[in-house]
Amino acid sequence: MEESDVSIRQEQPMSSDALVRTPMSFEDYLALPEGDRAEYVDGVCIRMSASPMARHQRIAWRLANAIDDGVPGLFVVEAVGVWTAARRSRIPDIVVTESPFDGPWSDQTPLLVVEVLSPATRTEDTFRKSREYGDAGIGQYWIVDHENRKLTVLANNGDGWDVAVELDAEHPTGEVALAGHGTVALDLDALLAV
Repeated sequence: MEESDVSIRQEQPMSSDALVRTPMSFEDYLALPEGDRAEYVDGVCIRMSASPMARHQRIAWRLANAIDDGVPGLFVVEAVGVWTAARRSRIPDIVVTESPFDGPWSDQTPLLVVEVLSPATRTEDTFRKSREYGDAGIGQYWIVDHENRKLTVLANNGDGWDVAVELDAEHPTGEVALAGHGTVALDLDALLAV
């Protein structure tokens, strides 16, 4: 385990986007009140703000709609839990599965997950979650970096991630294929509009 993975911050968050890490048993984590936005990794509960910033939410909502429009046979939902290992849970901004499910946790390995970066979650989303999502067998990982106006689509090759599509200021539009399910057309400027 990397040293940065075990650093624990127990103070109150400075902004609504800050993460608060608290050592906790898995049983205590499972007993948290419904609606508590918290992930669990290696004996640490990672609490997020109750609600992401409005811009963050609008980007996730637009992207969820674009995915749903492009692959209407799949189940697209925002902010539900994903088990990345037996006692490791994450809450991506968007989860896409083959079949519907009910409840706060996906009961299947997602075809893709999406994270919209924020200052407090950037390292968590790009490094730690990337590794966990790949190890869990998730097919694609989409990362939206609105500060740098970039959307990166990573495809799981079984040994890591390959960049499948990258949208930026020079290349703001593109399509992402979900093998056997269809294609999602993306327009970065529309996704990131205020």
